Amino acid sequence: MKRQRTRCLHEAHNPVNRKEHWNQYQTKAPDDVSWFQTRPAISLKLIEATGISKDEGIIDVGGGSVLVDFLLDAGFQANKS
Repeated sequence: MKRQRTRCLHEAHNPVNRKEHWNQYQTKAPDDVSWFQTRPAISLKLIEATGISKDEGIIDVGGGSVLVDFLLDAGFQANKS
């Protein structure tokens, strides 16, 4: 039986060109995109909950993310290599 592809609610009510949607970072200010967070509270809370030491590496895959600024403010060390 072939599965029918479903569209997410966002697409169903507001059809948008996917390339335009994901490339809007090129034309908008960082704080003017839907995924921007002034303070990445959930990410910070999850990182704290892991118990990771402040000299271990963390990879932030978000483009335009301010997470690194908050990690440095919290005492995490930047990778020197």
